[in-house]
This record gives sequence, C-alpha cells and structure tokens, in this order.
Amino acid sequence: MQRNSWIVSFSILVFSFLFSPFLPFQPLDKPLLRALFQGMVTLFGLAFTISLVMAQLLARYSYRSLRLTFFPRLVPYGSLFATAIVLPLIFHLVPPSPWNRTCIILDLLAFFMLFPYFCVVLDSLRPSSLVKSLGEQAKRKLRYLRQERKIEEIQALDDIATNALGFRDYDAFSLALGELRALYFLGSEEVWQNFSELCSKALLEDHRAIRLSVRAMRDFAKEAIEKKRKDSVKLVLKKLEEEFFEAARTENVSTAIWLASAACEIGLDFVKQVLDEALRDILSRVILTLELICHHAAEHEMWEPAVESAGALLDIGTHFFEKDEFVTGISAQALQRVKKKPFGKEIVIDAVKIRLGREDKDKIKRFLKSYLTDIYQHFWR
Repeated sequence: MQRNSWIVSFSILVFSFLFSPFLPFQPLDKPLLRALFQGMVTLFGLAFTISLVMAQLLARYSYRSLRLTFFPRLVPYGSLFATAIVLPLIFHLVPPSPWNRTCIILDLLAFFMLFPYFCVVLDSLRPSSLVKSLGEQAKRKLRYLRQERKIEEIQALDDIATNALGFRDYDAFSLALGELRALYFLGSEEVWQNFSELCSKALLEDHRAIRLSVRAMRDFAKEAIEKKRKDSVKLVLKKLEEEFFEAARTENVSTAIWLASAACEIGLDFVKQVLDEALRDILSRVILTLELICHHAAEHEMWEPAVESAGALLDIGTHFFEKDEFVTGISAQALQRVKKKPFGKEIVIDAVKIRLGREDKDKIKRFLKSYLTDIYQHFWR
C-alpha cells in the first residue's frame, strides 16, 4: 500500500507540472496563494505533530528502531508537504503566471495523501510491524551487503524485546526472538548472545513469559537440527541444561517442567527422521542432556520432569531398536545410569508404565528384555 501510494502521488505530481500550463484555469491571485500557503503550514503542523506524538509513545520500546524505520518513511511525505508550502510562497512573490495553478493541484495531492500516510504510520508504529521491518532490514544487510561490522538493527531488536518483556507485550517479545533466530541462521552468529540473554531474562523475571522463552529455544534447536548444525544444537542444549539446573536449585518446579519438556521434544524430533552420521552425532548429545536433566530432577525430587526425560530416553531407545544399534545402545546406557541414582529405578518404572498404556507393548518389551532386564522382570516375571 505504501509503495502504490507514492507511485500514484508522483505520477499526479509529474502530470500537474507537465500539463498545468495548458489547463483552462485562470491564474491564481495573490490572496488565494497566501491562503494556500497558510493553510498548508497549518495542515503540515497538525499532521506531523500527531505523527511525532505517536512515535514518542512507541519510542519507549526503542528509539533506535524509530530512527531506522519510521523517520526514513517520514522524509518522502515531508518533502511533498514542504513543496506544497514553498511553491505558493514563491509564486506569491512573482507576477501571476499559468504555473500558479500547479500550486492548487499539488496542495490537493498533499491533502489526499494524508489518508494513506496515516494508514502507513499507524501500521508501521505497531511494535509487531517495527520488529518485522527491522528484521527485514537486517536480513538484507546480511544477504546482500555481507557486512562484517555489527548490524545496528540487531541491537534495536534486542531493545524492543527487552522493553516488550517489561511492558508485558508478549507478542512483540516472541516476534523479536523469532527474528533474532532467523538472523542467526543467516550467518550472524553473534546474535546467539542476544537471544540467550533474552531467554534467561524471561525465565527469571516473568513467569508468564516462560513458555515463550522455552518455545523459542525449542524452535531454535529444531531449525538447527534441520540444517544439521551440531554446534548450534549444542548451544541450545547447554542453555537448557544451565537453566534447568538453576530452576532445580531454586525449586522452581514449573520452569523445570517446561525446560524438561523442551529437551524431550528435541529428542523426539529425531524419531521422525532417517539418521545419517551428522544427525546420529547430534542425537548422542541430546541423549546426554536428557540424562543430566533426569539426574538433577531426581536429586531435587522433581518427579514429573524426571519421569518425562526418562520416558524420552525410553522412546528414543525403543524407536531405534533393531534400526540403529549405536543410538539404541547409548539410550539404554543412559537409562542404566539413571537407574543407579536414588529413586532412579522407580523413575524408569513409572516412565515404562506410561508408555505401556499408549504404545506398542511388544517393542518396549523386546527393548527392555535386551537392555534393561531388571525392569523387564518387574513387569513380566
């Protein structure tokens, strides 16, 4: 809409200058030119005062983002209005001329352009639009300019996400995390620091943003797995481990459950894929994370995340049983180590009970019989 508005406006402007000498209008007298000049000054002041007030309200998210996205859009329309003001002033000082009629055409154009202008302004000053615009600008710089210096739009996105969290604007916060994730995978790997700190901030400061933060890390890992970026998956897994350990230490059960669920979902993503060497290597690291989460959950008597992570290990081992001996073996070894911890055997038994009620019993039975004989004997003596 914005682009079409400017094309139409420019076309009308060109038409008015080229053909106005041939239009059958009488030259405008000086009082009318003076009235046009005064009216356009008043309209200009009103329109841009409203715009700047709206911009000031949004500046609490990030002044940097306004400078990068809003003010460049202000210049074209400001130029049109300035021309519509200056021309009547100029022609007011010279003898009557056929070109004077251009003034009224240009002033009408500026007046009617107020409507698309305010539509564009209202849309661009929404936090979500601001985030998307900054993301697009940063992506263009990464794709085409190949800049190695720090991209200013990334810091603007960080500012918006931080302030959105403070204002409880979870949509803007989630969108900003999504844009940062996309920029990371386009090659701006320093973005991980911003992404990681924002997730930690959400986990610590706002319990209503925990789900958004965990989902963002989960989506980050999913994209890294699809692209077979082992180092990127490791970053997310390490972050999940650190945050889970902190949640367990502070006895923040709800956060621990969300983090454990995210780790389990990452592990179960591999069930839907055909493993190659790269994916097999990544999966072994995921299994280690699930084991660590299970250990810490058991030590702090957090039964739900412990059982869920043990269940994910069981699902992986069962799925790859007789398909991939390496993956099945490391899953079984992780469960063996879990079983040796305090309450570990009870955790594994509970995880098996849950799966027996909803999955292929025969496959679970064969997996347990081959790798966890004591658990097998508990159910099938």
